[in-house]
Amino acid sequence: SDPEPTKYKITVRPDKMPEIRLRDPQGNIERPANAVVPIWFSARDPDFLLSEALLRIQTPTGRVHTERIPFEGQRKQIDLTHDLDLKPLKLHTDDVVTFWVEVRDNKPRPRAASKSPRINIRIVEPVPPEEAEAQQKEDKRRQDAQREQQPADEEQREQGDQQQDGDPSE
Repeated sequence: SDPEPTKYKITVRPDKMPEIRLRDPQGNIERPANAVVPIWFSARDPDFLLSEALLRIQTPTGRVHTERIPFEGQRKQIDLTHDLDLKPLKLHTDDVVTFWVEVRDNKPRPRAASKSPRINIRIVEPVPPEEAEAQQKEDKRRQDAQREQQPADEEQREQGDQQQDGDPSE
């Protein structure tokens, strides 16, 4: 046994929750039953990596459908658009469908998860396919314009987290 063993400082930090921001739509909307709704969100994990993103869709019957939102590998942050196709849900005029996005980190069990706010889509009369496609294109144009204007606050925030956490080798 070493009479003067080397001492190391160990700092235990609690797991931080992933952060998610639903960028568009930001509030309740109305869409025809045959619409495709582009959902734009960004997420980051301040201490682990993101491993999974899910779109949860609650139908008027209360049933919750889950769609995996694919992204490559495990990443510190993501900025994605996922299309929610309403046609397969077989919705009717005046139905309300609710969706939210959930992200999970890659920490071994239990994995931390965060959810976006819930957004309601009130269903209106179906429209001709060309009109539904035009609405989807307009939504995507609006999202692209917002993307171009978004500040680089995510990068600044990440740098702030690194400074706050300090050097893990200390």
